[in-house]
Amino acid sequence: MVAERPELRRLIAARVAPLSPAARRLLEAGSVLGERLPLELLVAMGDEPADRVAGLLAEAVEAGVLRTDGDVTRFAHALVRDAIYREVPADRRAELHRRAALALEEGGSGAAAGMIAVHWQRAGGAEAIAHCGRWSERADGRARAGLAFDDAARFAELAVACARRSGADAGELARLLVRQAEALLLAHDLNGSVAACVAAADAAQAAGRPELEAAAALVVHGTGDPAALATSRLLCERAIASVPAAEVAVRARLTAQLAVCAAESVEDGRGAELALEALAAAEKCGDPVARLEALAARHSTITVPHTVEERLALGREAVSLGTAANHPIAALWGHLWRVDAAFQLGNLTEVDRELGEIDRIAERQGSPLARWHHHRFTAVRHQLVGEFAEARASNRAAHALAVQMGDFSMLGMHYAFQGELAVMRGTVDELDDGWEAVVRSAGPMPVVRISLPLTHAIAGDLELARAEFEEFRDLVRTYPVGTRWAGTFGQLAAAAVLLEDAEVCADVYELLAPLAHYYSGDGSGGVFSTGSVARTAGDLARVAGRFDDALRHYADAVAMNGRIGARPFTALSRLGWARTLVSRPSTGEQRERDLAAAADLVASAAAEFRRLDMPGPLATATALVRTIEQQRRSRSPLSEREDEVAGLVAQALSNREIAERLVLSERTVESHVRSILGKLGFGTRTEIATWAMRERSGS
Repeated sequence: MVAERPELRRLIAARVAPLSPAARRLLEAGSVLGERLPLELLVAMGDEPADRVAGLLAEAVEAGVLRTDGDVTRFAHALVRDAIYREVPADRRAELHRRAALALEEGGSGAAAGMIAVHWQRAGGAEAIAHCGRWSERADGRARAGLAFDDAARFAELAVACARRSGADAGELARLLVRQAEALLLAHDLNGSVAACVAAADAAQAAGRPELEAAAALVVHGTGDPAALATSRLLCERAIASVPAAEVAVRARLTAQLAVCAAESVEDGRGAELALEALAAAEKCGDPVARLEALAARHSTITVPHTVEERLALGREAVSLGTAANHPIAALWGHLWRVDAAFQLGNLTEVDRELGEIDRIAERQGSPLARWHHHRFTAVRHQLVGEFAEARASNRAAHALAVQMGDFSMLGMHYAFQGELAVMRGTVDELDDGWEAVVRSAGPMPVVRISLPLTHAIAGDLELARAEFEEFRDLVRTYPVGTRWAGTFGQLAAAAVLLEDAEVCADVYELLAPLAHYYSGDGSGGVFSTGSVARTAGDLARVAGRFDDALRHYADAVAMNGRIGARPFTALSRLGWARTLVSRPSTGEQRERDLAAAADLVASAAAEFRRLDMPGPLATATALVRTIEQQRRSRSPLSEREDEVAGLVAQALSNREIAERLVLSERTVESHVRSILGKLGFGTRTEIATWAMRERSGS
């Protein structure tokens, strides 16, 4: 700081002191403008003609106080400007700021609104405060139009401060607070926006302005943050009590927002009813904004898999209305609903198309929210097909934006994605340090808390995992259908399978089996895709002992996941299929066929697990290979050495060649061949060869 470096101030003062009094006064005027000194603005601020001002600037350049870059004159260094500004007496400094504001106003450039507001702010006095407030509001508008949302929030806050200082009435203060809340939300300061909404609603109520009270309640959208939703619900309820019945569009929007809040709450079952009420009111009044928000409310109340066709239709309408109304964020909602539905239907071509639309909105609008959604769904797209490095990179990018925006629900998505990837790859190495602490701080939502027994099971602490899972075993009978229903039961299914809880698996199977023709997805903006629901149904049926159902589901899952290139889940489906064949009771030739088929399936799955780096499933597959080998050996009447000899007989080797291969005597080989013929009841080597080849092919 210049003020803390007296030797630097003395050096700068020594350069300025020899200048003429007029040049020093001009430098004082220039110091209030910043580092650059526009000639026309300096002329407008003072009483000197342009040629005289140009000469004074040249004098300062010659002294090394200023420098020229082409047609631009500026201070030699920012520290020089700061030192001169600090030496200007306070009353003269305020007067110079007033002159700068007036000169800029006379210039008529709307782009200078922010500069004008700041000059009036520093000019001081009641008149200056009023001017500052007016220009701050204009600067806020300019910043929004230029997508400079941080600047918009700063000027909106300045406008509110000016209103408070000037003693503005409650109605005017409420109006400006609503603008501040909007600007803060655009800048993704969720907590600040909610606080401004509350202050605006209070001021509006005090002023008897129900339309402003409603405006305050309707600012915050598109968040899953529990605290923000709770405040939004209270503000909407207050506003509905104040807004006249004749204001149909406003009441429809408030009702829609209440529906969204209710849909996010397990305890509040009014969401669907309120959404339909909002849709009816929006239809009646024909207001496009009310219609859009009612569509969003309806979507939030039907986030379950079997509504996918309606969700697609809602997405189409939202995109159409948002485009027609030049409302890109509403169009964003539609694209988000459609990409989620496309994942559920396994249409990755449509997923990519919708991701392209979301990317365009993020680019054109400079919207961190749209960019966050793009990163998040891109992470899902990558993990679905086994591109784990790219998935992690997209998840990290989404997390960085969530930190910037300060939305707890968005931050939670990062950790949820890590947890799901850890379950799929079978290793807790995926998790950030402190992951468990974050999950435990997230509140009582089952969809979040079930991840604790899941990850502890993966880590090998089955005793702890079973103890933690106990509280969720009755969810099948107690958890209502609605938002997070599919995600909750997907997590419940994964944990029950890992812990081999046959009772819970049987219960959850009854719920999820009818959805086996879909891929994972329910409209709630799922944080992860687990591929075909048929695989999950197969896992549940296998643990529940419904082996024939499991085999049918696994066959479907291999086909479905293979069709979309979901390599991790194709391999997991093959592994589950193999485990079922090994586990189901069978005898005789059927048992031989089951073990042979299981061996082929698990070999293919293990190779894919190695390629993709999925250590947990690979360990399971490796153990299963050993189990199959042991079972096949235990079923053969031959010893391990005899089985080896029979295999070489099948390769048409003579006894001498077999003896050389196994480093045995020819007489010993002859003894083994006679024993094989006797145990199997055969009379020729050809029969041994045929038997051995059949054993190895599983036919």
